[in-house]
Amino acid sequence: MLGTRSIAIALLLAAAVACDDDSTGTGSTATLRIANATNTAVDVASSAVIATGNANIGFGASSGCVTTNVFVPDVSVSPTGTTNTFASFTPVLLLGQTFVVVAFPGFAGATEFAFITTTLAPPVGLAGLRVFNAFAGSGPFDVFVTAPGAALGTASATGIGFRTASGFIAVTAGTPEQIRLTNAGTQTVVINAGNITFPAGTNSVLVIAPPAPGTTAPRTFVVAGC
Repeated sequence: MLGTRSIAIALLLAAAVACDDDSTGTGSTATLRIANATNTAVDVASSAVIATGNANIGFGASSGCVTTNVFVPDVSVSPTGTTNTFASFTPVLLLGQTFVVVAFPGFAGATEFAFITTTLAPPVGLAGLRVFNAFAGSGPFDVFVTAPGAALGTASATGIGFRTASGFIAVTAGTPEQIRLTNAGTQTVVINAGNITFPAGTNSVLVIAPPAPGTTAPRTFVVAGC
C-alpha cells in the first residue's frame, strides 16, 4: 500500500505532466525568476529597465519575479554592466504559468538557460520541489528526500542527467528535510544538499551547480518559485 508521501508524489508527477503540456490559461502573461548557476554576475531587465534587486546577480542568487507577455517577451539577461544580452535566452512560455529560469554553463562554457515550470500547486500542507542538474558532465543522479539523518529509503526522483529537471517531489513543509543525491541506481551519496525547510504551499527548485573555480565539489542552491 502506498504511504501518504508516495501518494502525494504520484499526484504531483501526474499533474506535472499535464502542467508541462498545457498551453492554455488566462491572460497573456507568465512570471519568471532568473537564477544564476554561473560564475559571472548577470543583470535582468524588463522592458529594458533593470529593477532594484535585479542587477549584479551572482552565483546562487536570483532575481525578483518578473511578469512578461508570453507572445512578445520583454525580459532580457546580460552580463552585469554590459548591454550584451545573451542570445541563448529565448523564452518559450506558457500562459499563466510561473518559471524558475536557471543560467548555467554548457559543455563549452557558453551560458545556457533552462526554463523550469513551478506552477503546480502542492497538496495541502506540503511543498513542491524540483531538482535541476546544471553541472555539465555529471550525473545522472537519484534524489532522496528524508527526515534529517534518516536512512535513504526509496528515491524521490531518479536519473537526473545534465540539463534535466525532475518532476515535482512532495516535501514536508515547515520542518527540515534532508536532500541527498546518489549516483543513479545506487545509494552512494555524492552530494549532500543539507537540511532545508520549505514553506507550505510553495514550489522550489534545487539546482546542482558546477564546482567553484579551483575546486572539484559540486555546489547546490535552492530557488523559490514565484
